[in-house]
Amino acid sequence: MGGMIAQEFALQYPGRVRKLGLGCTTCGYRHAVPASDEEHEKTRLRAGMSPEEGSWFLVPHIYAKATPRERIAEDIAIRVRTFPTAQGYLAQLAGIFAWDARDRISAIRAETLVIHGGEDELVPPGNALEIARRIPGARLEMLPDASHIFFTDLPERSTDLVRDFFSGPPRVSRAGMDQACSRPAPRSLLPRIPDFRF
Repeated sequence: MGGMIAQEFALQYPGRVRKLGLGCTTCGYRHAVPASDEEHEKTRLRAGMSPEEGSWFLVPHIYAKATPRERIAEDIAIRVRTFPTAQGYLAQLAGIFAWDARDRISAIRAETLVIHGGEDELVPPGNALEIARRIPGARLEMLPDASHIFFTDLPERSTDLVRDFFSGPPRVSRAGMDQACSRPAPRSLLPRIPDFRF
């Protein structure tokens, strides 16, 4: 969901985003390359599990097969500390299913890096191709030996890609950013997302 929020932020506040990093995300559920029915069912079942149980339940679907079990255990130990409640998790899913920017992301002018794991079963890699195709000048980095949690699967490679991208000079000039900052986002870019209340 973080990638969706990042895309929306870049659309709403173009003058505040020089560079945009998107990892294992989609430009909208309605037009996404879908996960399998099995993935959808596992995502739904996770809502009723404890944080630790839910995390281990999804391991085969969000981590690469070659990722050492010890590294996954370290990752899960960190993630369970901030695991959402069942209500929060279901609200997150509702937001994911409702949000869509496929027809708007071509307006993103920030220099964009799209990273995706080639083994990602939760958000299939075809979604990265769609985003990179729609955002002008976007750079796609497909990591064939990684899955949804690519930064745990390939920590060194992921870190290098992100660090090099964000530490390099921006493609957009400062004058261009100042000009973009002075213009509010067009009303046509604002999403029409239903109000979900639980």
